[in-house]
Amino acid sequence: MLRIGVLKKEYYCEKRNVTDRVNMHEKRAEYVIIKGYDLRACAGVALDKMRKKLRMKGVSPLHSNRLRDYYHPIVSPNVDVIHTCNVVCETKKPWMATFEGAFPLGQREQNLPEQRAWMQRCYQQMAAPSCKRLLAFSNWAADCTREWMRRNNCQQYDEINSKIEVLYPPQPVQLTADEVMAKFQDVNKELRFFFVGRDFYRKGMYECLLALKKLREAYPVHLTIVSGLKQEYVYRVPKYTAQEEAEVQGIIRDNSDWIEYHESLPNEQVLALCKRAHIGLLPTYRDSFGYSTIEMQSCGCVVLSTDIFALPELNDLDIGYVCAIRHAVDALTDGDDAAVQALRPLLAAQLQEQLTRIVEERGKLVDKAQMALARVAQRYDPERHGERLYELYQECGKK
Repeated sequence: MLRIGVLKKEYYCEKRNVTDRVNMHEKRAEYVIIKGYDLRACAGVALDKMRKKLRMKGVSPLHSNRLRDYYHPIVSPNVDVIHTCNVVCETKKPWMATFEGAFPLGQREQNLPEQRAWMQRCYQQMAAPSCKRLLAFSNWAADCTREWMRRNNCQQYDEINSKIEVLYPPQPVQLTADEVMAKFQDVNKELRFFFVGRDFYRKGMYECLLALKKLREAYPVHLTIVSGLKQEYVYRVPKYTAQEEAEVQGIIRDNSDWIEYHESLPNEQVLALCKRAHIGLLPTYRDSFGYSTIEMQSCGCVVLSTDIFALPELNDLDIGYVCAIRHAVDALTDGDDAAVQALRPLLAAQLQEQLTRIVEERGKLVDKAQMALARVAQRYDPERHGERLYELYQECGKK
């Protein structure tokens, strides 16, 4: 039996993409938690000094504070292969990484010699023979990694690029085609919308809530929200005032006849609610992948999303509806708060347009939902994902 080394078992990325993925029908691998040395002692990078310099220069230490999340010199463990999520390993053991955005994370933060030295050290480990495969969540993640290697003049570009492979996260289908057909029989009576996720505001739901409230003046809608209603992630996303947060709470409180709200629910109950919905919502300002997109599609939902980062690979006009804000998001620069805040009216206008289209084209929704379901079954098949991982683990163990 293969022994697979993991840094964590319970983080969502590991649970979703690594842990037990090859054990669907029989136990073919054991997953072993391994430990890394402290980066400050072993990696040759003076993190404390780097943080101090960054703050003195007025540079955000966003990534320098989290380097140990991205880079681990590994104690030689008794495993066949190490598989991480978003982490570069320094080890002679065979290792591979699954990543969701530009890899290594933090490539944009190249302001100081210490940061550049750290990035070059990461590139060296990715090019080393012990690194066997780099698995991107999406073509966008793979392309971002290549682009930042070029920008950073990575001398090991060819060696690293040869190891990059796109392996989409697995997602099982939750409904049959007949069940999807049945739930869309009543779209002419009411449209049911569904949102689940943390960072309610980062995911564009303030603007979406107001747009749905306006839409309901002309057409019957129902909205289910499963979210903590918090502002947590702040990098290059709009900010909302305390008054706006109170406004959201008031709208939800005063409209319980058409808004169903839960702060959190067990996954089984979330799935049950999603299976009832017609439209899944992810009008997000910033998500590298957007798991909820394919989760909602697997429940037979047509998804309304933005077109940022990897989302165009997950959702398009053939199977869903899209708010076009990518041009503005791609043009953002650090410190330009006005441009970030300007995303809000842009998204609001796009939501109004797309929600109007959804109502006008409600007779076509079931066809979009069926095509989305078929894409989930083909592209995110857990069986195919698990078999590919097992092949790679076996290849690593032989070398």
